[in-house]
Amino acid sequence: MVASLIIFGAVAAAVILLVAAYMLFLSPALAAGGAPAPKTVPANVTGLSLQSAGVTSLGINFTPAAGATSYQAQVRSGTSPVVGTGTFVPQSSVLSGKIITITGLTASTFYDVKILSVNSVGSSSGTVLLSSAAAPLETLATPTATAPVSGTSAINLASAANYVMLSKSGISNVPNASTKITGAMGISPAAASFITGFSLVEDSSNTFWTSVLVTGDIFAADNAAPTPGTLTTAINDMQAAYVATAGNTNYTATEYAGGILGGLTLTAGVYKWSTNVGIDSNLTLAGSATDVWIFEIAQNLELAAAQSIILTGGALAKNVIWQVGGNVTLSSNSIFNGTVLCLTNIAMQTGATLTGRLYAQTAITLDSNTIVST
Repeated sequence: MVASLIIFGAVAAAVILLVAAYMLFLSPALAAGGAPAPKTVPANVTGLSLQSAGVTSLGINFTPAAGATSYQAQVRSGTSPVVGTGTFVPQSSVLSGKIITITGLTASTFYDVKILSVNSVGSSSGTVLLSSAAAPLETLATPTATAPVSGTSAINLASAANYVMLSKSGISNVPNASTKITGAMGISPAAASFITGFSLVEDSSNTFWTSVLVTGDIFAADNAAPTPGTLTTAINDMQAAYVATAGNTNYTATEYAGGILGGLTLTAGVYKWSTNVGIDSNLTLAGSATDVWIFEIAQNLELAAAQSIILTGGALAKNVIWQVGGNVTLSSNSIFNGTVLCLTNIAMQTGATLTGRLYAQTAITLDSNTIVST
């Protein structure tokens, strides 16, 4: 009996040692007395509908998992990875961030995407816990095909097209001789006192103002007739164009790229977002002189510093419409093309340039900018 107990005890001890060694092999964290860190898929991943003509890269904006220190995007088309071999294909990783750019895509192709957190501790609500071993790729969004919009026409600006800038509440400029504006400016119902930084000189007719910074006339609601009535019509046409732009129903894409458009090339069509849209690197619009791009953005639009909206293939700024429900920020030294129809404020920061028009239903702020009407 004693001998049996001794043998049983020896076997048990050996099993315990084997289990301990196995656990230490699997998780070095256990050796330090901690729990193994699970890999997680962050909750609320957005922007993963990847099928679109002419696009070979995509930015993904997602909600970080609690405790994650970096992330990895894994991509495949069907059962094939984008590059390399195996089920999982690391595309890129970022530290403490929530935007990953995927490159090397083929235009007009469906992709499955998975975001993994690395070295995470715990998980946020709704995340999926994975083992440390490779698991089958999960499709986080089902791509849906969208037909390009053919025959899209630019929005009718009516009498608003007579102005390079229109604002309801004011246009301000940081006084600087480097500001150069080509085209007429107008504000209504605000008075000329809400046009600042231009050293206005009133014409003898009292129907408009001039400025050495502006190649064109400047109009305000308190000028003499017929200016007030003309401005009222132009403001009404500006607002009608904003509403007409929002009336589109046939979209080339909705929520495209999660609203992160830097580094992309977009063909003509109508694009819609219910979120902010950020352009953190150059965005290219590729098409002909008759092609039209309409961007409907429910929240804010921002073009990052020193980045550009690039037109190729003969595309024209007059055929690019940006309808924005929030604020518009064109950051320092950026280059922007197109007509902006903004429900609130438009801000051009130091050195930003624009070919197109600015229409704001509140204010426009400028700082050493060049603006040329199309």
